Amino acid sequence: MESVKHLLSFVTNSEANMLSVHLDRDGISFLIERLTNLRELIDKGECEDCHMLTADSVGSELSSTKLDGQVNEATIVQHVKLYAWTQEWAKKHRLLEE
Repeated sequence: MESVKHLLSFVTNSEANMLSVHLDRDGISFLIERLTNLRELIDKGECEDCHMLTADSVGSELSSTKLDGQVNEATIVQHVKLYAWTQEWAKKHRLLEE
């Protein structure tokens, strides 16, 4: 498994109704790059997704860290999937209100 070179962790609380995101400068750059790529696809009228996984789950995009002793830091998210939808697709599938 390849090690993660940046800090980019997603952690939920025990109810999974709050998400904490931990990033360093390289993690921010990585996330911006992923989001920029998705935006470019939307600009071309294409809907796409991308996956980010921890090394614990065969990836190398996410780190597996959380703050110790924090009640709002219960579960490290092992897999984040970003969906990029065009406005038309999102409206058609009722993800956006018209």
